[in-house]
Order: sequence, then C-alpha cells, then structure tokens
Amino acid sequence: MSKLKNKKYDLFIFAGELSGDLHGASLLKELKKQRPKLKICAVAGPKMRKEDIDLLLPTEKFLVLGFIDVVLNFPKLFYYFLKIKKFILTCQPKAVLFIDYPGFSIAMEKALRKKNFKGKLIHYICPTVWAWKKKRIFTLNRVLDLLLCILPFEPKCFANLPKNTSSVDTHYVGHPLIAQIPSAEKNTPQNIIGLFPGSRIHAIKRNLPIQIKAVEQFMEKDENLKCGISLSHPKFVPLIKEMTKQKKNFFFFSQEDNYQMMKKLKLAIATSGTITLELALHNVPTVVTYAIKPLDLFIARKIFKINLPYYCLVNIIANKEIFKEAYGPNLTPENLLHHIETFLNEKEREKCIEECKNIRKILGEKNAAKEATKLILKCIF
Repeated sequence: MSKLKNKKYDLFIFAGELSGDLHGASLLKELKKQRPKLKICAVAGPKMRKEDIDLLLPTEKFLVLGFIDVVLNFPKLFYYFLKIKKFILTCQPKAVLFIDYPGFSIAMEKALRKKNFKGKLIHYICPTVWAWKKKRIFTLNRVLDLLLCILPFEPKCFANLPKNTSSVDTHYVGHPLIAQIPSAEKNTPQNIIGLFPGSRIHAIKRNLPIQIKAVEQFMEKDENLKCGISLSHPKFVPLIKEMTKQKKNFFFFSQEDNYQMMKKLKLAIATSGTITLELALHNVPTVVTYAIKPLDLFIARKIFKINLPYYCLVNIIANKEIFKEAYGPNLTPENLLHHIETFLNEKEREKCIEECKNIRKILGEKNAAKEATKLILKCIF
C-alpha cells in the first residue's frame, strides 16, 4: 500500500464478489479502450487482475455468505473497510466506482462523503432497493453522483421522489451478460444435468450435497443420464470430489468452461446468484436452490421484511415463475427430484425455454460495458 498511496489515480474500483469481478473485467476492457492511459487502482478478482491496474486488495478477501457469516467475519471486513477508506482519502482519485456488494459499498460511500471526499462517487449495479431497505434510495440519492442500473425497472425506483429531495443521475445501461452471451439458438442439449453449487465454500457445503442426492435418485430411473459439476475454483476440487466419491456418471468442468457446457445441458440445478441468469440466456431450464440457515431465514423475513413473490433473479426480471425455486425449508432432495421431473416433461421444458428467450427481450440489446463507460468517463472528465 505504501507504494500505491504516492500515486495519482483517475479511478478506484471496488469489486467485493466474484460476480462483480466478472462485470468489472468487461468494464475495464472498455475503459482502457476508450482511455488507454487511464490510471486505475482496485480491489479486484482474478478476471480484473488480468487487466492493466494496480491492486490494493484481492476480491477473495471479501467473500462471505449470509447474515451470520457477515457477523462472524465483521472484524476482518471492518479492518479492510478502514484500509480502503484511508487509501482513497490519501490518494484522492478523481472518482471511485463501487460494483455491487451493497452493504459494504454504501457504508463506504457514506463514510467518504462524511470525510468530504471531493471526487465523484459512482455505483455500478443498483442495490436491490426494490426488494428491501427501500430507505437506501434516499441515501444513494444523497451520496452518489452517478448510479448505473442493470435491470430495466430500477431507475423508476429513483423517480417521483418528494420535493426538495436530491436526485442522483440514474441510467439503465443494459445487463452485462447480454454482450457476453450470444443467442443460444445453436445449442445441442445432451442427456446431461449441470450442477452449479456456487462460488463460496459455505454455499457449496450447504447446497451441493442436496443437489447430488436429488440427481442420484433420478439417475436410478435413467442410467444414461450424466451429471456435470461446475468447479468455480480449483481450491474446491478436493471437497467436491470427496462429495462425489465412488458415484457413477459424475464429471467435472471448470468455471471457464461453463458456457460451453451450458450449450449441452438438458437442465440444471444452480445455487441462487448471477449464474441463474447465465443459464436463462443459454435457454437451460433450471431449478434454483439456496440452503439458508434457519436463523438467517428468520432474520430475512422478520427483521428485514424480505418477502418477495420470487427470489431467483430470472423470475424477478420476468415477474413470473420461469425457473423452479427451492429455498430454505423447501430445499429437499424430494422437492428437487419433483422439479427435475417437471422440466424433463417436453411440454414444460419447451415452455421454460420460450420464457428464457423472452428474458433477453426484456433486458434489451444495450452493451452495458460500453454504455457504462461513456457515462463514467463523462462523470470523471
């Protein structure tokens, strides 16, 4: 850090999770294309680190799951919070860009404004103010200079505010995955189920055993069925291989091969997250899981009042059930088996595929990285 703090930066980027790293990498490519000499420092994941940037901290230090895990990791996260804040206030970049990771990011945005940071504050990927913590709308309006949304309905949340309320410059830039995933018309599905257990150790431990058990039960009915498991990181290989030890017709593929494998899948079971939208854009019928602790579920429903008709991103965008959901107490091998059988019904499968195609139409054809880059550079310069 001592070497970095003496440099002058145009932009500091914070990406606190792997999905943010994915979007950040696309954005960095476009920013460097438009402004090759742009000086950037970042909290970055493996994809962003391939670009020409200075690294303050790796994204991997911020990967936690659920309310309880956040509490357990609070001392570590608070230490990194102070370190990043001090760095930004010392270096005074022209702008700071936060990619998703809302709890941490909004707290940092507020702290920087409180310390009279004079640069621009930009947030890429709007927090889910339409789901919970609606008061964040007023906070974001107060502290941000620019808010870049990736869901078409989000800018409306910041319109029609009471008089004398400050209003952040808000834009729908398109969804980043639209540019990354071409039309899936040429897919050639095989007799393969794909499992996407998540990118965090806690998610894998809680979801994958149930996912495997459900698939095993179905394999008893169809001996020709194969199951591929996505490995989001090499460090998870020993754990996942131990879970599938002595199990027939299971194989593994790396996260880098996700899209190629999606073209071959008959259906998928995926832990809730951005991966579900990637599957939808590949027209893969999917059952979405999220093994949440009872205490986390209680906190979510009773304290934070998160009671949505749908929790899967794909269903939220469509405002209807496209993918089957199995959350909390509903996540059992029996329920998963039932949902698998539903999607193997040809009529239900084709219906789901048509709905997936409509998701692309809803999101539109904007290139999010290009749209965001134009607005970011305009904000900075």
